[in-house]
Amino acid sequence: MAFEVKWTSQAIDDLSFISDFISKDSPYFAQVQIEKLFQRTIILGTHPKAGRIVPEAIQENLRELTEGSYRIIYHIYSAIELISLLFTIAAVYWVIIFK
Repeated sequence: MAFEVKWTSQAIDDLSFISDFISKDSPYFAQVQIEKLFQRTIILGTHPKAGRIVPEAIQENLRELTEGSYRIIYHIYSAIELISLLFTIAAVYWVIIFK
């Protein structure tokens, strides 16, 4: 079963912040990092439980994927799955997945 992954405006704003921050040193590497984050979440469209359970939360539906120094934290709900991606320095992303 395939899921549609949609990023909220907050997620896009946070990715923009990260891109702007990295771009101060290297516009090229900013683009590479943002693309890696997007690519890492593609698996969630077909495998929403691909990530491990977040150890500090100990909730079955709170999971994480990692990409470099980024933790992609997401929640899984029954009808609508809300996903939040967390940069290790506390930038937060929101992604909504619809069945």
